[in-house]
Amino acid sequence: MIRHNLTPFLFSIIVLMQCEISASENEGISLKIIGDSTIYLPDYSFAGYHHGEVSIPNYTRSYNVSDYGAIPNDEKDDTQGIITAIAEASKEKGATVVKFSPGKFILKKIIFIERSNFVLQGSGSDSNGTIIYCPTPLRDLPLPKEMEELNQYLLANNKRDKKTGKIFSPFSWTGGLIWVQKKESRPHRYLATFDKTELQLASVDNGKRGSNYFTVKNVKSINENLLAKLLWFNRSGSQSTLLRHLYGNGDILIGSHHWNFPDRPLIEQIVTIKEIQNDQIFIKEPLLHDVKSEWSTILAPADLLTEVGIEKLRIEFPQTDYGGHHLEEGFNAIYISSLANSWIRDVKVINADNAILSDDCAFITIQNIEVSGRAGHYGLHLGKSNHILAKNIVIDSPMVHSISANTKAKANVFHDIDILQNPTIDQHCGTNHQNLFDNIRVTIDSPDFHLFKHGGAGYWKPTHGKYNTFWNIAINFDFDKSEIDTVVVKGVNDGPSAYLVGLYSNDFPIRLEYGPNAYFESINQPPISVKSLYEYQFNQRLSINK
Repeated sequence: MIRHNLTPFLFSIIVLMQCEISASENEGISLKIIGDSTIYLPDYSFAGYHHGEVSIPNYTRSYNVSDYGAIPNDEKDDTQGIITAIAEASKEKGATVVKFSPGKFILKKIIFIERSNFVLQGSGSDSNGTIIYCPTPLRDLPLPKEMEELNQYLLANNKRDKKTGKIFSPFSWTGGLIWVQKKESRPHRYLATFDKTELQLASVDNGKRGSNYFTVKNVKSINENLLAKLLWFNRSGSQSTLLRHLYGNGDILIGSHHWNFPDRPLIEQIVTIKEIQNDQIFIKEPLLHDVKSEWSTILAPADLLTEVGIEKLRIEFPQTDYGGHHLEEGFNAIYISSLANSWIRDVKVINADNAILSDDCAFITIQNIEVSGRAGHYGLHLGKSNHILAKNIVIDSPMVHSISANTKAKANVFHDIDILQNPTIDQHCGTNHQNLFDNIRVTIDSPDFHLFKHGGAGYWKPTHGKYNTFWNIAINFDFDKSEIDTVVVKGVNDGPSAYLVGLYSNDFPIRLEYGPNAYFESINQPPISVKSLYEYQFNQRLSINK
């Protein structure tokens, strides 16, 4: 790792702001960040299933697992019946549902969903609905071939726990008992490089961050209404202007993974091609970055499943002790990968190592989710994905990372979320940027807390790129406050140009530390006039387009 030789004193600056304005004095206050055209504020309104413009469907053609031998409440292994029902339903050409009746089903193997237009549907997530009980962790099952590359990567790089010397678990951030994927695919190519000659649709010549079009050359066959990927490469080393575009010009420590793999895309954005006019391609969503020839940006196919749903389920694991950080046994509930325009809704997960994990996804809605039970690793992990909308979520487990914008996550929205135990808003090192944490409520039961505790290796530093946004974050301090006047909330010291608007507690003033170059507005000033930036931007976009 090297440190960019740019204004050394800037890196140590922490912006401090403390205001004590009552709610009544702040009623109806306008927000400068919304009205100031000189401030770049990402448009988060395109997150979710079909950009939030289409209702999640209710398919009717269904296959009931009980018709294939999976009988609820008989305390017998239902795995084969579930797998057979999925196989039979997958033969259907149109949209289809694999249905679970109310009751308890026992699952002892991974069930793979490997086709589009497919819904796994229970009869409700409460105790009277559908319970899928998973007694066996992924560690005790045959290693799926999709995981072999990751296992080789962990071994080749000697990824071990410092205390025990044990090799990291491949299930620490990947895999699930319910696993959505393109068949025999792997979203993270840990050991491979990108084959530009085979997969390139066009070279991208020019585009501006925030606009919805770019120019191309060397064009192959491209269709409208196609999902594709924009890929940015850093082939200019540690002083690349792409890194400054991503992190700013401050003296920030940038890890070596940003330039040691020039044939792997550093940034990826899944886009929806809307219209093609000569050498111009118009997309549904705004560009997250400028496009310049020196950044070797290309347009590539996005080989993704679509219209997949997981809904109305209660997924339970045994009440065991947590195996430890990066030593997880693999009590993982749902893993979605290579997926777009799909959903997870009305799901409860109990006693998981990881409740919901995602990779290489876009335009997903994850809503009405509850995570409870013992400690684990991730409550909700959005990794290498863009424009996922996670809303109406309750995390009631002491997870290492309650919610996480993980490696290569961008333009995702965490909206209307309650974190009730050991809350952490994780921004995982590895070019995550422009994510929104919106209308979040956290309960903190100890003076010794770190709300912005984050993960990630040093070679992927800094913690995040520019424009991660925290909007209307309400903190409930549930401990003895008799001898406390002000609470210090520590952010990250190396995440540049974050926006923090409306962070407050009703108990007493907060002193917020975040930097470098953080933007603060309406700290300690509830209620802010725009309680949800996502809803505000979404409503604005729809009203303009009418």
